Amino acid sequence: MSAWSFNRHGVWAIYRFEMARFLRTLLQSVLTPVITTALFVLVFGAAETKAVMLGLTIHSTASERKGV
Repeated sequence: MSAWSFNRHGVWAIYRFEMARFLRTLLQSVLTPVITTALFVLVFGAAETKAVMLGLTIHSTASERKGV
């Protein structure tokens, strides 16, 4: 056995494990915030649309409620 040989099966196993971990992390890092943001816009967009249809005023800050 020479000094330059290595365990190809072990390297391949580590490579597969790390790629799977990368894809799981990518899914958690990108897809989850996209879904959360979409749900936020859907829920609050529907609430704002309903308020506008009813003629209600939506105040977003305390200074607007005080009339300042």
